[in-house]
This record gives sequence, C-alpha cells and structure tokens, in this order.
Amino acid sequence: MRDKGKFSSRFSEWVYNSCNHQFFLMDADVIIYKVETKILRYFEYKHENEGLSDGQKTMLPVLKDMIFHAVRGKIVAEGSGVYIIRGSIPFRDGATVENVMTRKSAYMTTEQLKRLVSGETTV
Repeated sequence: MRDKGKFSSRFSEWVYNSCNHQFFLMDADVIIYKVETKILRYFEYKHENEGLSDGQKTMLPVLKDMIFHAVRGKIVAEGSGVYIIRGSIPFRDGATVENVMTRKSAYMTTEQLKRLVSGETTV
C-alpha cells in the first residue's frame, strides 16, 4: 500500500482509487536502457533515512530476478541491474547506492552516481 495522496502520476492514482487492492502498486522512479551496450537498469530513489514500502520489498527482488534471467538469456547485458539510491537531491554530498543484484552497497560521489545512472560503471 502507499501513503494516501502520494502518487507519481494520475494513472497511478487512478489504479489505486479504482482497482481492487489484491496487488502491490509501485511507481518506477527511473529505468534506463543503453541501446549500444544493452544495459538495463532500474533505480529506486529514497531520501537518506527513508525505508522501502512493503510493495518495494516484494517487487524489487522480482525485478532483480527478471533482469538476472534477461542477462542469462542475453536479452540485456551484464551490468544490468536494480539499484536503490539513498541521498538528498541534487546529491552534492553524493549518495549511498545498493546494488540489489549483488547486495553490495557503496558511497558514490555525484560524478560516480552520474556514471552509474548513465550505464558506465556499477557498484
């Protein structure tokens, strides 16, 4: 479930208000696909002390498994993945990034974060 009135799009709000709640609803923060390298990355952004919702706790591992199998099937490239970024936009002090695929976390500077989101580096 989500906080009432907290939607990233009118469509998300409509789904929440109009459909039964026998599923989790999670808005996509950022998904990138770098055509020349076939890198696909899903990024979930959280403020520094913000936790994951129940839906995110359930669905991020599913997205991780989907990307894992897409890599195995050579649909997307190694280096594709699911990441949780924790920090304060515009990331002047950098951010902590968790790679959900590898369960590794690292602090990244703003420039490193830009390279990660651009598909040029990984955690």
